[in-house]
Amino acid sequence: MKRIRQSLPLSIVTLILLAACRSQAGQAPPAALTMTATSAVVRGEESPTETAMPATTQPPRTATEVSAAGAGIIYSVPFEVRPDGFGFRNYGAGYPEGDFTIAELRAQFGDGVCARIDDDGELCIPTAEAQQWIDDRNADMAYGHCIGFTVTSYHFTQGNIQPAMFAPDADAPFDIAREAPIMRVIAANGSLYWVNSVWQSEVAGDPRAIIDALIDLGEPVDLSIFLPGLVGGHSLLAYGVAEIAPEQYHILVYDNNFPGQEAFVEVDYAANTWRYDQGAVNPDAPAVPYEGDATTQTLRFIPLSAYETATCPFCPADVEEADEGEAYTLLSFLGQGEVLVETTLGRIGQVAGALINEIPGAQFIFPRGQLSANGTPSMILPADVDLAVEFNGLERVSALGPNLSLVIDHLMPAEENNRLEVTPDEQGIDFQSGGEQSPTLNVTIRQAETAYRVTLLGGNFADGQGITIGAANDGEGLELRNRQAGLDDTTLLITRLTDEGEAIFATTALAIQEDGGVILDVGAWNGTGSLDLYADEDGDGSYDEQPDRLSNEPLVELLQNSDTTAGIVDNLAPFLGEAGMDSILMTLAEQALSGREIGEILQPLQLSNEQLVRLITVYALPVPELGELLFALRLEPERLDSVLEELALTDEAETELRASLADLALYEAIRLDWVFLNTDDLTQLIALLDERDLTAEQLTQLLARLNLSEAEIGQVLSGLQLSTANLVEIVEELGVAMPATPTPTPALIASQTVTVTITATVELISGTLTVTASPTPAITATTEVPGTPAGTPTPDPYPGELPLPTGTPAPYPYPDPYPGPQPSPTAGPSPYPGGPTPTPDFRSKAICAADDLRITAEEPTWPNDTVVEIWAGEELLLSGKIGPDGEPFVATFPGPGTWTALRLIAATEPKVVPFGTITCPVQP
Repeated sequence: MKRIRQSLPLSIVTLILLAACRSQAGQAPPAALTMTATSAVVRGEESPTETAMPATTQPPRTATEVSAAGAGIIYSVPFEVRPDGFGFRNYGAGYPEGDFTIAELRAQFGDGVCARIDDDGELCIPTAEAQQWIDDRNADMAYGHCIGFTVTSYHFTQGNIQPAMFAPDADAPFDIAREAPIMRVIAANGSLYWVNSVWQSEVAGDPRAIIDALIDLGEPVDLSIFLPGLVGGHSLLAYGVAEIAPEQYHILVYDNNFPGQEAFVEVDYAANTWRYDQGAVNPDAPAVPYEGDATTQTLRFIPLSAYETATCPFCPADVEEADEGEAYTLLSFLGQGEVLVETTLGRIGQVAGALINEIPGAQFIFPRGQLSANGTPSMILPADVDLAVEFNGLERVSALGPNLSLVIDHLMPAEENNRLEVTPDEQGIDFQSGGEQSPTLNVTIRQAETAYRVTLLGGNFADGQGITIGAANDGEGLELRNRQAGLDDTTLLITRLTDEGEAIFATTALAIQEDGGVILDVGAWNGTGSLDLYADEDGDGSYDEQPDRLSNEPLVELLQNSDTTAGIVDNLAPFLGEAGMDSILMTLAEQALSGREIGEILQPLQLSNEQLVRLITVYALPVPELGELLFALRLEPERLDSVLEELALTDEAETELRASLADLALYEAIRLDWVFLNTDDLTQLIALLDERDLTAEQLTQLLARLNLSEAEIGQVLSGLQLSTANLVEIVEELGVAMPATPTPTPALIASQTVTVTITATVELISGTLTVTASPTPAITATTEVPGTPAGTPTPDPYPGELPLPTGTPAPYPYPDPYPGPQPSPTAGPSPYPGGPTPTPDFRSKAICAADDLRITAEEPTWPNDTVVEIWAGEELLLSGKIGPDGEPFVATFPGPGTWTALRLIAATEPKVVPFGTITCPVQP
């Protein structure tokens, strides 16, 4: 039976009374608490009704009763991390087959997300706003799908969905393999975090207030944990609270980063603090404790029942029914940059790590994914307020509101400030670039019952250049003005959406003079032919009285001659019917595209087996290219078998194809593991490669897929134990320089979050030796070291075996499952057995890290880019540079061993830092 909660406002009243009782009893004063909630009603019910709570280990009790009774379970809903949690872990980008689509969105919100539905009710052409919501939310979850894991696990426990819907033999969620159908549901459920009725239900407060609220609610919740500054957010499913000692609580949680592992968040009610020892931005790296106190507001929750009653935030009917003042604009960002939004009501933004919010009714939605340490938060602002947005360091910016929606994608995440002005009432935007880039712009405007989705591809912008897009001043037509940008190679797409059908206008012939403009009479367009264009060539704001004709280029011809094929298909595919899609797909066969490029274009299109087989037959690709195409499609195993059967390949060709697909799967597994580690430390990549028995050919193909620079490839090759023959083969195939061979005395293995530079050309400061191996650029890596001293707890950078993305992870080395002996808060690791070698008046150190030697080169007088050499006797061990902001140059050399006359030599004072003779490990 589905459980229906009583309306949450009553819970708020109860919570306030509980806090008051505690204060009157001489306990701690009422805890600060912010809670905004809406009534939670199951669909199909006319009003909230009250039912019994789910079974608990013990009857729910108030915090006051528990304090008197002592330790014990306060409440625990029926949930076990195994089997009720998933058997695979949280994931980020790299799984396009798992992005949710219009099918999942329609299942959530109904037919209001469709601009048109075909006669049999199966085909749903999305509204422009629905498609932007899909694109925005999938982009938001590129850093992790933890919220979707939490919400979907809850739906399983409520009986809203069944495991057998995704795997016929699955008895529980833990049995479900990570494949597209369940991943799309996870993504769709995660997207609800940005729905207003959900984020308005968030409970924020100090740790005491959170414990009180959880006890009062007695339900499973989406528990948010953040690092200080409300960054590094992660979602946990909290299913109970236990008081393990007077005023010491455990919030029992399922952490989707650690499948099958029971965990808890510790709350010290007396101290008003909380801590989670198992948190890690990268689950396979050492856990960085999450913790907070009464001032941080870093422990929050949303009742999971709020996700069950979420309504469409952009559907016309839902928007029209909203009370006056409830309409809002949602700003979303992809990247780790700075944003400042200015309005007549005040400012909101994140600048230099500080949050600013001066706007009444505005608020932040902090990103949660656990794979991004400092993503820019989304922002909620009152609708119809003009905005001026300055930003830098971002890849994507979007705004979704009642009157106007826009996306600027594929931005260059540079330090220069871009500026975006939005006037919702006038349905217009003005974008000004802060540097050289070629972003994609999408703007949706509505006129009467018609929506126009305007897309510009291929425009080139330099610093200070921009473009204005929006409705014409008279409210009819589309106006574009050029702010000195390079628009000669621009592709303009206009998608017209009505409940009667779709029409697409496409051209590469749009010409707008610098500082000039054009008005396109989209209202008078017949849906197939040319558009009337009125030009303002001199930029005075006056447009010609007589129009020119702007030709509508057939998509087939446009694709044949365009450098933006993928962008065109990606932007138009959701709005094309089957006939239009077929004509575009056949055109791809005539272009010089690789199998991988074709597959990446086709992957989001949800093609049938019949369509795929027909296209593959037309493309007539060689087996390796066919393998790239099929792998890019990310087909489920059963579907792949079906397609191969219909292709009727020879036994030899199918064997070769399956071997190619197996290799591609291996490469992608390694690549995704590397991405998931969330580090630039190439030593960890080397560790990943060392675990695999890769041939020279496999290693060559893999390195070509990792987007590494030539210098980084050189460092990876130097770190692998390759034979000379294999090294030569790989270098020749990749077309890179032979990496410099380090001296046989220590090889660089790791260092703690610093920049290490190994140069192929070494010019010694001392002037005694010059080694020129090749003109290869410097190799830079951010690395970590085993056994870091206390204060920077970093054990082995890659503990244990990292499970493959498609498999069930092996157990992680964390505390025993709850209940049982409760571990005390995690302490830092033991110090190195060797203390720093005395270097009077110097900050640099040489210490033993177990058997290894670790050298930290840092002196206050050494500026950025100071070259530092490490010498032992007459032998140069390594040279490097001081990093930005004075970051030290750190190197670790494998032991055991003895280093005699060890010293640093630099170009500036102190020019010599002596360490003497060091033996590692330290002798007793």
